[in-house]
Amino acid sequence: MKTFLLFLIPLFLPLHLLKAQDTTSTKCPDWGFQGGVGSIFTNFDDLNKILRDNHIAPFDESTFFWSVSLKRNHAGAGKILDTYLGFRRMQGLMETSFGYNPAKAIYTNRTLRSSGLVSGYDFFVVNKEHFRLFPSFDLEFNRTVLKIYEDVPGGISLPNSINSNLRTKKYTTWKLMPGIGLHAEYRIPTFSYYTIIGLSAGYNFDFNSDWNYEDDLPIAFPGFKWSGFQIAFSAGMEIDCQRLQRYIEKHEKEK
Repeated sequence: MKTFLLFLIPLFLPLHLLKAQDTTSTKCPDWGFQGGVGSIFTNFDDLNKILRDNHIAPFDESTFFWSVSLKRNHAGAGKILDTYLGFRRMQGLMETSFGYNPAKAIYTNRTLRSSGLVSGYDFFVVNKEHFRLFPSFDLEFNRTVLKIYEDVPGGISLPNSINSNLRTKKYTTWKLMPGIGLHAEYRIPTFSYYTIIGLSAGYNFDFNSDWNYEDDLPIAFPGFKWSGFQIAFSAGMEIDCQRLQRYIEKHEKEK
């Protein structure tokens, strides 16, 4: 919640700047805030083989992610360039699946989750009133965590297993991942703002697969990479300084 509020604060800066300056000026930057959900289609084959061999449920072949980002359009760039800073959270699907180890007579489970800061650029090819088309390039600094749970009570979800004999083993890796994408956005004028609905497709590159074994477990897990094609849906809002200025001027005349 604190992170969400911090991202919202800069959205109100253009309003403050416009009120503090001459209303004929249009040199302030445009700000935007977006949230998105999507999936990366990555390769779990090697990891899933080891999981199955050790009676641990495998992962689905796709992952779920959500993201939030704060964008700034630089007035001096002729409205062809956006820079943005954001946060992305990814995880493997089918986290409710259980494995059963007959040798130990225990249930097992696993989770794969990732959190990272993302910074990048949008380059507008088409930049119209109601539609934008643009490629993007970004870098994500990311921490990925694989957790193995042993002795999970059968049929009980992980959050409800805290008071049981549940044992947890954790493995982590730090990554710097570049990504490219192609985005299409539909922009709906809403008072002094734009409401934005978008669709994107791209590719996520991951070059580091080594695990840091924080806990002892007699299983040699293979490296894992988030590399793969990705798709996402997004929605957000954008403050356009010229629209905002006209909106303020209109209301000042009506006073």
